[in-house]
Amino acid sequence: MKWTLSFLLTLFLLAPGALAQFPPPAGQPNPPGQPPRSPVGSTPRPSNRTEQTLQRAEQVDSGRGLSWFYIGAEGSFFWLGSDVFRKSGGPLLTEGRQASGVGPGGGIFLGGRFYILNAGARVRTAWLPDSQFLSAGGEVGFKMPKGNLEPYLWLGGGYATLLGVKEKVRGVDVVLGGGVDYFLSPYVSIGGLASAELVSLRRGVFQGLPRSSHLGLAAVGSLVLGLHF
Repeated sequence: MKWTLSFLLTLFLLAPGALAQFPPPAGQPNPPGQPPRSPVGSTPRPSNRTEQTLQRAEQVDSGRGLSWFYIGAEGSFFWLGSDVFRKSGGPLLTEGRQASGVGPGGGIFLGGRFYILNAGARVRTAWLPDSQFLSAGGEVGFKMPKGNLEPYLWLGGGYATLLGVKEKVRGVDVVLGGGVDYFLSPYVSIGGLASAELVSLRRGVFQGLPRSSHLGLAAVGSLVLGLHF
């Protein structure tokens, strides 16, 4: 009996230390003073719904997807200085009329797109005090999508002329511009555009006057509406 009591007393004293070496069964709380145990191989979950929403937002893009074609229109404010850099042979227009000035304008454009690159054509016109300026040509551009905002740069050039005058004034222009589009939906965008044009215009012999050539500058600010497919 004495040996039995001694054995039970020893077992009672050693049992807590032995049991502490083993984790509690699943579904039971951890002993006081110990942090919660996570299953092996698992990752901690966000502590609340706000953190889950922020993580999900970082993984999702604007949802617009890819577009391959575009078409659009612009309304603009146009300034032309036809002889800013060079003037030879007299004025382009006769009877005191000017080939320069400011006025409202507009244009249409269309083209194709391959990821951040695009290429197409653009036609622009502007109504000046004594004439109507018209340009038509090709363009290439580089777009930088940032969610619903899309900044871009473009370079273009082509044919230029003055309409509504008796004199035949023809030439070429080179355009450098930049702007930003905001996508209201995956298919519709609105935005702003600013560009500068180097314009070279020539007039042939007219009513005994010698040929004339001007090298000037144009500046354009536009509001743009675009469709994307």
